[in-house]
Amino acid sequence: MTRFVLGEIRRYVMLVMGLFFLIVGAIVLPLPLPFGAAMILIGLSLLIVNSEFARTKFLNLRARWTSMDNWLRSVEHRLPRPLRNAITPDDSD
Repeated sequence: MTRFVLGEIRRYVMLVMGLFFLIVGAIVLPLPLPFGAAMILIGLSLLIVNSEFARTKFLNLRARWTSMDNWLRSVEHRLPRPLRNAITPDDSD
């Protein structure tokens, strides 16, 4: 029971951090350094890994945009395992 509660708390903290990085990245995006883009990517990856809604939307976009899908297939092997598992479509989806 305690492990489940701690897991859910961790998931919600990661969701809040993902939203934080996404919002701050959007605010910082116009600056000349690419910090905004990096923060947006970090925020999106946190949201995709921890939110089923965000993962579903991402997989729908990936299915629609073949060029993005081809690029992701070429870099998937370099990604961390949780992100790789979250962005890879499987047969159960």
